[in-house]
Amino acid sequence: MYSLVQTLLKICVFRAKPHDLPPSHRLLTILAIVTFIGYYTGNSLLPKGSDPTHAIWIALSQTVSLGGGLWMVLIFYRKKPRWLQSATALYGASAITTWVALPILLSIAGDQQSLQEFPMLIWLLTALRIWFFAISIFILKETIEVSTGVAIIISIALQLFFAVLLAWVFT
Repeated sequence: MYSLVQTLLKICVFRAKPHDLPPSHRLLTILAIVTFIGYYTGNSLLPKGSDPTHAIWIALSQTVSLGGGLWMVLIFYRKKPRWLQSATALYGASAITTWVALPILLSIAGDQQSLQEFPMLIWLLTALRIWFFAISIFILKETIEVSTGVAIIISIALQLFFAVLLAWVFT
């Protein structure tokens, strides 16, 4: 177990690749659930998140769109056999960055004044999102064997597509 966590952390700092993870459906499922719980917890801290049903649906949509977006890209590039390890890496990176962000979200949710007094909290959350974006670019680049520029374009397109889709569905 320690070696799996170590490999996921190495992926998050660009020192390991998705194919360094074992192809395990059980590990993928565990990381998808951990990611979902992290998304749910984060969403429930938001003002609209006070409705548990709303927070569950958004977290479920985020979790499914993360794996689904990767699935679509891999089908397009004819690299579908790489989905298991790549999705495991993506869900693992998402779980790590989401759970690292939760204490910051908790401090913001607990005291709305903290945003005005400590704008650094917003910068920390932004840095975590940028870090996850960079990790997703790295995972895509390694998985579909494209240049960094193409991986950036694909990541931006996926982010925009799912942001618009989620906004349309939940507003």
